[in-house]
Amino acid sequence: MRENTTSQGVLAVIVINWNNAPDTIKCLESLASWESLKPELYVVDNASTDDSLRRIEGRFSDIWIIRNNKNLGFAGGNNNGIKKAMENGSTEILLLNNDAKVEEADISRMLAHLRARPDIAVVGPRIRAGNTIMAGGCDIGHNPDTHIPWEPRMGIEGIKQVEYVPGTVFLVRRGAIEKVGLLDEDYFFSGEIADFCRRIYDAGMVCCVDLSAEAVHGVDRPSRMRNTLYAYYSARNRFLYVKKHAERKRIALYGMWIRYFLQDLAISIAHGDLARSRAIALALFDGVTGAYGDHNDRFIA
Repeated sequence: MRENTTSQGVLAVIVINWNNAPDTIKCLESLASWESLKPELYVVDNASTDDSLRRIEGRFSDIWIIRNNKNLGFAGGNNNGIKKAMENGSTEILLLNNDAKVEEADISRMLAHLRARPDIAVVGPRIRAGNTIMAGGCDIGHNPDTHIPWEPRMGIEGIKQVEYVPGTVFLVRRGAIEKVGLLDEDYFFSGEIADFCRRIYDAGMVCCVDLSAEAVHGVDRPSRMRNTLYAYYSARNRFLYVKKHAERKRIALYGMWIRYFLQDLAISIAHGDLARSRAIALALFDGVTGAYGDHNDRFIA
C-alpha cells in the first residue's frame, strides 16, 4: 500500500467503480500523482460485469480493491470502503466520484479546515460542472432543486456552512462516522449523503464548503439509465428522507411531493417518454408505500 505522509492523520480516498474502468483509472492516476498527501487509495467495485477489475488491477498494484458480489449502490459500496479504511486506521476519508477531478492543494486546504475546527464533520469544495458552479446543497425534503449555485458575491475564500455537501467530493472525519454511523443503505443511490449530513447536524456538528477549493465534475452524459434509474431513486428517496427527518410535516410534505411528481409524470407522458414515465410512477408508489433499497432489477435487464 502507499505510504501516507500526512503528519496529523491518515487520509483514505474511496472511489466506486461500476463498469467504468476508463474513468476510474483516470481518477486513480490523478490521485497517484499527488506529491505530499499520498493517501491510501480504495476502489470498491460494485459487481462490474465488464473487464474493469482486470484493467484496474493491471494498472495499479498499490491500492486496496474491494470486490462486492452484487451492486450495493452508492451507499453500500462506499460503506464497504469506509469500513475497510477505518479498519486500516484512516482518520479522514474522502469519497470521490470517478468522473470528478480535484487537485491535491484543494484537498490539503479542506483537510486543514477539518483538522483546525472540531465542529466541522464534513467539508467539500465548490463543484464546477460545465458552465455551472455549485456550492453545496439544501434540504432535499423541501426543495426540488437542492443545488446551491455559487455566485461571485460569495467570494472564493473562506468556509460556508451548508445543509449538505455533495457526495461528488466529500471529505469526512472518522469521528463523525463513529458518532452518527454509516450511510443509510435504504437510499441505495441518491439522498444518502443529504441524510448523513442531516444526522451530522442532529449530532451537533456542521457541514461546510471551502470556497477556496474547487473540483471539476464531468458533465452529465445523456443515458437511458440516467433517465430511468436516477429519476426513480431521486424521486423515491425524497419520501424516505421526509419519513426520517420531518415526521411532524410528513403528510404535508408527502402531499407536496406527490403533486410535484404527478406533474413530472404528466410531462413525461406528454413527451412520449414512457421509460421515464414508468420510473416516476414506480418511484411514487414505492416512496409512499416504503419500498426502499435496491430496485435496479426493474430497469436493468
